[in-house]
Amino acid sequence: MDETRCFEIPAVVPRAVLDAGDARGKTLTEALLCCLESLGPGQVLEVISQHLQVEADIALWCGATGHELVTSAAEAGTRRLWLRKGEVSEEAHFIA
Repeated sequence: MDETRCFEIPAVVPRAVLDAGDARGKTLTEALLCCLESLGPGQVLEVISQHLQVEADIALWCGATGHELVTSAAEAGTRRLWLRKGEVSEEAHFIA
């Protein structure tokens, strides 16, 4: 039988969802940039990750790029984060 997981969904509606698995660093940055490219300023991207430190990494990245980490939730080893696209240049800032 498949395991069912429930998440409390914040009052933020994502325009797109990125299942990042356990990606980090340049791989995560490239995936974020690819997904955010299709969104307009103010739209929300939901990121799903199994990496424990993803929230800290993305919070720093958002601060450096002008995006906003709106909220996050954690459940059974899975992290969900909601990012609001900011008005930023196309310059890439990579997560270390």
